[in-house]
Amino acid sequence: MPKHIIIDARVCDGRVHGISRVSEQLLKHLLALDDDHRYTILCANDYCDAILPVKSNVSLYMTDAKLYSLREQIDLPRVLNTLKPDLFYSPTFTAPYFAPCPVLVHIHDLIPMIFPAFFPFKYKPYYRFIVKPLARKADRIITCSENSRADIARLCRVDAGKISVVYNAGFTPDEQKRQCSVEGLRPGYVLFVGNEMPHKNFINAVHAYAKARFRITGRFIQMAAVGISKDFYKQSEVKSIPDIYCMKYVPPGELLSLYENASALFFPSLYEGFGIPPVEAMMHGVPVVSSNCSSIPEVLGDAYTAVDPNDVDSMADGLYNTIENNELRKRLEKKGFEQVKKYSWPKSAEKLLTIFREMLS
Repeated sequence: MPKHIIIDARVCDGRVHGISRVSEQLLKHLLALDDDHRYTILCANDYCDAILPVKSNVSLYMTDAKLYSLREQIDLPRVLNTLKPDLFYSPTFTAPYFAPCPVLVHIHDLIPMIFPAFFPFKYKPYYRFIVKPLARKADRIITCSENSRADIARLCRVDAGKISVVYNAGFTPDEQKRQCSVEGLRPGYVLFVGNEMPHKNFINAVHAYAKARFRITGRFIQMAAVGISKDFYKQSEVKSIPDIYCMKYVPPGELLSLYENASALFFPSLYEGFGIPPVEAMMHGVPVVSSNCSSIPEVLGDAYTAVDPNDVDSMADGLYNTIENNELRKRLEKKGFEQVKKYSWPKSAEKLLTIFREMLS
């Protein structure tokens, strides 16, 4: 009889935020790959039914247990006791503390523990009383970089030997490109992809862009900021810096178009568990200017311009050199294409399946 695996896919909802997207890609490629195990997918809506392959060894189970709630610590054990799996896998920061089977939990990063001042107060007790104990209780942990693996072992005080690295990847080929038309935005802009959280470093990115732009002669450079609302920009300290085109949300197909028309991706994040946008930019031959800290050097190797995200002058110099130095741009483009060959969702799904087999053996 095939072993029974339950995967908690409540985080998959069609949005393009990192964890939902990573979970969706891993799930789709894993289920397409594996015919040997029986899978039950826990869902909170109909989205999974629309995206997952129809296979005889895959079934869906609807639950109204709210993600990241206290109630799920009551409801999920009941579900597991009813369905009797041999393994439970959570692709996000939560799992039932009292589970009747081995538990594999995916902890992508510990940014709220590393930069607690950047997050609302509610994150502190959640990470202290849920994530840390869960990391210790889980039979195995998955994360997305060696850097995150070291952080989890240190901050959660768990044995690094039970933490496995499964790398993320960029866009999959089946996502069709659609033109992103923003009035006034011309090809050759600097592209920022992130969000409004302080660790994404948007404010310093704009200051550095302004300094670099002042030094560039002979052409007009703009900035396209994906993940940033116009209201956030207008209320910030950089509101007087012109030619910033803010787009709070861009569909994946239009983001492809934005990458292809950019002169550089500017990604000076203070911390990343992996950092998907630089990998995506490299896939499209776009030079990357990014940080010299956290997982970014591990993921990008020597295929990018490294800058200090706490030093606006360092950021401005790196951006200016990458835009103006054609020889450097060609070198980064070539190295970028080679670097991203290390990452693909099928490879990551294979690694995940290997971990399943190890836990079930």
